Amino acid sequence: MKESTLLEMQNKIKAITNVLQQLINENTQLRDLSVGTLETLKLMPGYDTAIEFLKKEIAKGRQIYIVYPLIMESETLDFNNLMDGFEAISRTFPMPQYQVSMVHGKLKPEDKEFEMNRFIKGETQIMVATTVIEVGVNVPNASVMVIESAERFGLSQLHQLRGRVGRGAEQSFCILMTGDKISDDSKKRMETMVRTNDGFEIAEVDLQLRGPGDLLGTQQSGALDLLIA
Repeated sequence: MKESTLLEMQNKIKAITNVLQQLINENTQLRDLSVGTLETLKLMPGYDTAIEFLKKEIAKGRQIYIVYPLIMESETLDFNNLMDGFEAISRTFPMPQYQVSMVHGKLKPEDKEFEMNRFIKGETQIMVATTVIEVGVNVPNASVMVIESAERFGLSQLHQLRGRVGRGAEQSFCILMTGDKISDDSKKRMETMVRTNDGFEIAEVDLQLRGPGDLLGTQQSGALDLLIA
């Protein structure tokens, strides 16, 4: 075997190992959870089947995340967006009985910190957000993560978002909201999320879905890349 060919193979193996290790590092948060601590459910569009459940969790004193892939409505992308969602959620969970925070990447840092702290302190029961909350947020009292247009996200990102709940002693839930028509890869991601909390298994499936064409890249297996969260 030529030295150049051998070096190329070694580089590819190293790249694969690095990608897998990165995914494993990102996904270790839930790897050791016992069965029943965190349950993942998949629902079709609409909150009708979930609203009463969310209200019951809030009545128990719990808090809820609701995550959207987009801030504003897009003319080209058919995904639910945060601004419309915030308005709908505010109507469904009206003041003064309920308090809702909103966080996204376009907020000024001080405004984002203010809203984050309101949720952390328990002053708001619901946080409506983009993926800015996928790392660095620790609220053990939060028991439900609702992910809107979940088919948009890659497995690693879904798993990181799910890691925002299940940090306390109470039973927690991750609810994946999807469109009624999703791709085979999206179905595979949803099935994987529902089936397992194991970060290693999720990393392996994510790598399989990337395919050999992206072994040297860092692209997740989601539907698209969004520059602003």
